[in-house]
Amino acid sequence: MSKPDLTVEAPPNMIHLENVDLRDLFKRNAGRSYPKPSPRPLRRSIRYQKRRKYKYTLAEDYVHRVAIQVRRPGTYGFLCVYSSGLLRISVGYAWDGASGPAFDTKSFMRGSLVHDALSALLRVGALAQDQRKRADEILREICLEDGMSRVRAWWIYRGVRVGGAKSARPGILTAP
Repeated sequence: MSKPDLTVEAPPNMIHLENVDLRDLFKRNAGRSYPKPSPRPLRRSIRYQKRRKYKYTLAEDYVHRVAIQVRRPGTYGFLCVYSSGLLRISVGYAWDGASGPAFDTKSFMRGSLVHDALSALLRVGALAQDQRKRADEILREICLEDGMSRVRAWWIYRGVRVGGAKSARPGILTAP
């Protein structure tokens, strides 16, 4: 009786390190953006908790497709933006909800989350500064999707257009 053949071929995407020069491997993967988005379907709801310094902390990952031009795809702390416009906000991300005279409601939470994330990406240069207007428009679109009145969504949009420029400016400082 012969022994069965127990060898298994590795899948084509598996890397065999015994014959690979690691420098070559890093060069081939240099332009890739990691980590990959989760295969879960996009949701229209977010889970978060109230905080002291920032008002809210995201309780689970949230993925949103934004129609915006991405200058530098990549991962920036809790945020990951892809050239396709997919934005992933990771659990633990803290944001402050409504600012100024606006107040937090369920129809404003998701919009404020995505807008705060886009403002952070503007500050670090992942999005070009000329995309700030589009980020403000996305805030208005999400608020309308979530049931906010057209009048209130217009006022919120006007508020971020007038008062939001400072929060989107690059915030990286250097000392001597």
